[in-house]
Amino acid sequence: MNSSYQNITITPKQPWMNLFKAIYVFLFFWFFNFEFFRTTMLWRERYQGYRESLILTFDRLTTLLVCLSVFYFLFIYKNIRERIFVATIFTLSIIYSHIRDINTVNTALVFFLLLICSKDNSYKVIARISIACGSFWIIYSAIACKLGYISDVISEGRHSFGSVYVTDLFCHFLTLFMALCILRGGILRFYDYLLAFIILTINILYMHAKVGFVCFLILLSGTFFYQYIRPKIQLTRHSIRLLSIIAVSSFVLLAVLAILISYYYSTSPSVWYNKFHLLSTLRSRYKQSYQAFENYSIVPWGQYIEEHGNGGITDGRSVDNYFFLDISFIRILFLNGWVILLLLLTICTTLQIKLFRNKQYYALFVVAVFAIDCSVEHHLLDISNNVFPYLLFATSSKIPNTLIETTKDQNLHVPSKPIN
Repeated sequence: MNSSYQNITITPKQPWMNLFKAIYVFLFFWFFNFEFFRTTMLWRERYQGYRESLILTFDRLTTLLVCLSVFYFLFIYKNIRERIFVATIFTLSIIYSHIRDINTVNTALVFFLLLICSKDNSYKVIARISIACGSFWIIYSAIACKLGYISDVISEGRHSFGSVYVTDLFCHFLTLFMALCILRGGILRFYDYLLAFIILTINILYMHAKVGFVCFLILLSGTFFYQYIRPKIQLTRHSIRLLSIIAVSSFVLLAVLAILISYYYSTSPSVWYNKFHLLSTLRSRYKQSYQAFENYSIVPWGQYIEEHGNGGITDGRSVDNYFFLDISFIRILFLNGWVILLLLLTICTTLQIKLFRNKQYYALFVVAVFAIDCSVEHHLLDISNNVFPYLLFATSSKIPNTLIETTKDQNLHVPSKPIN
């Protein structure tokens, strides 16, 4: 009986499991490219005739992804806690898809199903696909823009270089560089820092993205500290534990903070976000979120809200009735519902706890920086930007850890070597 059961047990080590991993890699490759393509003016202006066929392909591949998710749940996940967690993610995403009856593209459903099917797949492969494909679309869009095939969305002297909006493009720069940092294990090379310098220079001269720029500086500062300063100083277990606790709780703390500030938004000059001109972007987004609390109710599965943004507008004029929910936590709360928001926060916090337990402190720091970005921008549920949750189930053993070596004075030593 036991021998018969072992014969039908499916394990990731069986050679034919490579077929299912290949299917997953193909699906991730297709969905990532599709979502990235939609963030460019190529989707709006150049290849409009392909939209219907691409959306039809999206629906069919989503069905395949659902079947693959069921297979992974039945045969790949063995740990009872993981199975309960995965079953919850699958059930809630399917219910959401059914209740909302989304007729175009169900990004949220695909986002969660790709997460489920990432089990035992290499995060190194996932990150490399995102970096390679994302870089291709950025370069392709910029060249097409400069050749006049598509429009350059210009607003107040800010250039999008073929993307639908300036901040969307810079967020792509930020998240792709974050993925590169994780692959490097926090040990960047000269050409990596040169690339970061070029990106920041382009932003200063042509894009003027504020939030992403600040997050990029935080990322580089933390990476520089991790690579060059931390090996020369002694950090106690208590200090590293305190920093890790802050990072682990970053998504929940920032979500609660964003909701409270938006709900109690005030135009009073004495409030901190009204005192400084540099906080104009933050102030504007809190105001939009406050209007959402004033005009809409919070429901479990979200609702349709008509928005009017500047994305894709090429004539340089502002929208008279501008209304767009930029803050990820607020946007998901109203458009996708509080159930999906709680599910996302649970996934992200669980990921951070896993990184902490595995002593992958640098990856934990990078994900925390992304949480800061999501507290102002709207990319938490975007497949083309947020590839970090796949660290939860994907194999990350080849990503270097920051190892704690116990000594008499319990200090942290030099981090482990980066992956080759």
